[in-house]
Amino acid sequence: MMSKLSVILWLLLFATTCVGQDNLGNNSDKDSLRYKRFDIEEYKRLARKSPTAYRIRKEGKLGELIELRDEYEKNSFAGFRESHTYRDSPYEYIYLYNTVGNITAYCAYLYQMPVGKGYQFDGHGHEVKYVDYDLPYKFSIDSLKVKMLHQYGINLMDKKEVFSVRRYEEREYIKRPIYIVCAHWKDNRNDIYLIDGINGETLYIQKAVEIIRDDTPTDWKSIEKLYHDSKSSSSIPTQQ
Repeated sequence: MMSKLSVILWLLLFATTCVGQDNLGNNSDKDSLRYKRFDIEEYKRLARKSPTAYRIRKEGKLGELIELRDEYEKNSFAGFRESHTYRDSPYEYIYLYNTVGNITAYCAYLYQMPVGKGYQFDGHGHEVKYVDYDLPYKFSIDSLKVKMLHQYGINLMDKKEVFSVRRYEEREYIKRPIYIVCAHWKDNRNDIYLIDGINGETLYIQKAVEIIRDDTPTDWKSIEKLYHDSKSSSSIPTQQ
């Protein structure tokens, strides 16, 4: 079966087609990407050293960590997956290749959130589609990094300080693109920041929130709902 992350990658990659904002590094330039190839012979050599391993890990340049593995779709071998990360970076760069090692897709992630431009190729060096994940957010990720550091002392590039960062186009309570930054506070509690994805305004802050996993209480409210309730009741949200 195709891995859950790969399924998500494909769905995200083909969900929208639009034009774009920023390029990320790590060979994200389209002209460099289109002819990128997977080194099948090296992969076979590494796999022979660890024949029972689900994935192969190796080190690249400047502390880069590269993870390689087979991809399957409907129980059939579909090609290869290559993931690039760095020890102290929250970014991940994912490349998909067909069975002969030609690239078919690329996407970058920040805290598992797709960012920049994602590309689909036909396996022969031709672009089929691309998605600009940054397009709805006039307040860019770089601007968010500056804001969080200068206003709240939170370094989004430091994984020890940040539990998660996510963004989406909220359609129920706020009706605009938003960021939600969940920063470590202490113990198992976080501070959560709701940021307007258009103008960068801090809409709401929750302090010292206990991390909730599968046992979410029935009366739990999202920060989006809390912001909406505060506006509806004319109460003043937490000061920026």
